[in-house]
Amino acid sequence: MHKLISDIATELNINKSTALKIAKRFNFDILKVRTTKSGNQNCAALSMADYETFLKLRHDFNVSQSENTNNVCYIIVPDKSLMPNRIKVGVTNNLASRLSTYKTICPLAEIVYSIEAPSSCEGYMIAVADSMGNRVGVEVFDINCIKEYVEIIKQAFKPFEKQLKKEVTA
Repeated sequence: MHKLISDIATELNINKSTALKIAKRFNFDILKVRTTKSGNQNCAALSMADYETFLKLRHDFNVSQSENTNNVCYIIVPDKSLMPNRIKVGVTNNLASRLSTYKTICPLAEIVYSIEAPSSCEGYMIAVADSMGNRVGVEVFDINCIKEYVEIIKQAFKPFEKQLKKEVTA
């Protein structure tokens, strides 16, 4: 038994190439299977055991929506003019202070995305960045398409947006 990468991507609402990159990053065995659905073409797939592990990893990164947190996950572009493909990802309980500290090194740094979320979500941000680009530091990456990366993270963190909106309107 197996699960097609395309089906996994659809189920998790992520891009097929991102799902494949994450599977490769975590050293899953990528199977090549032919299906009638694919017109008998080779398709990438995971064994059911690897699929279950993939889902568990995803679940671990997307911890329970009900977990209380004061942490903010963020994506910073240090300097668009010098390093247009570089990002720094992280988590903090004081975003203003973190940005201020970071600006002592990179005065033109700007936040391109932030959301209140559990600190465990940082691992997911790093895994996706690893799969899409090159790591140049602990939480620093060169990524060809920062907009695509931010969209993937936004989609993954949508449940936290909904939770925050409920708290604001309550």
